Amino acid sequence: MTNKGDHGACPAAHMLTFLGKRHMLFIIFNMTSGPVGFNELQDILDINTATLSNRLNELVAENMIEKRTCESDTRRHYYSLTNRGEKVSKLIASFSKI
Repeated sequence: MTNKGDHGACPAAHMLTFLGKRHMLFIIFNMTSGPVGFNELQDILDINTATLSNRLNELVAENMIEKRTCESDTRRHYYSLTNRGEKVSKLIASFSKI
């Protein structure tokens, strides 16, 4: 018997719970056109820095996005979709057509 919060038996349930967190879909959606910086994402999404930082770290941990350091300024980072993130972004786009 699994616990209420245990989605190990159902990867789809885990994914839906993960993507259902506040701002997750908007972050992924706003990365479809290419790498984006933290400040740019914050301006687009209008969310506080702590929340955005947490969500980006969660997306990196789930292999949805990757974080790269800017070559000219190592204090800056850019985020882009991984192959897995691109698949999810295509699903998001298909939902918007319904």
